[in-house]
Amino acid sequence: AARLDVNNAFRVLDLCAFSGIEPNEVALTCVMSACFDAGRIDAAQKMLRKHERAKFSSSPPPSPSPAGVAVPQEGTTRSSQPSQSSSSHQNRFVTAHAEHQRTTRALYCAYVTGLARLPLGRGLRAAQSALADMRDLGLRPDSVAANAFLQALLERSDRVQRQQREGHWHQQQQHLSTPSAYDGEENESAFDFTLDADISTGTG
Repeated sequence: AARLDVNNAFRVLDLCAFSGIEPNEVALTCVMSACFDAGRIDAAQKMLRKHERAKFSSSPPPSPSPAGVAVPQEGTTRSSQPSQSSSSHQNRFVTAHAEHQRTTRALYCAYVTGLARLPLGRGLRAAQSALADMRDLGLRPDSVAANAFLQALLERSDRVQRQQREGHWHQQQQHLSTPSAYDGEENESAFDFTLDADISTGTG
């Protein structure tokens, strides 16, 4: 049932893209969390990579001149008045870029959190790689992702220490249960010493 819900969620996202509707960060992070709940780690990774490859709906604005007038493109005439449309276009681009960065950070944080919470630390290495990608992109993990990763590190450290203690205990038990080659000689020496003592005291 969980896998079916994830498939339905992806169908809704595809319909949004087909209709020109861009889902916000809340919708995307919910789908990301659903992927981990359903065990669809591959789907979560594909979702993140697909978002990384997405382009802005707005193209970069033209570079403004020092006087604040938009630089004309080829085949156009220079305007003496500031371009209102260029300023509006630039504002839309800045807004789109900020929203894309915010959504990317939210998706990365949900991805790291899901990996860090996998049992037995199975996703710890992938989570560490995702955190490195965030650093390269200039994104900082939120408190949820950071705490989940640190908790996974602590659990792995405890698990390794426990395995080392158990392995050391088993080695000690095996060493104690294995008869030594000198045990027989030591017993014979002890018997000879006791026999000699009895003879010398005349108790034999």
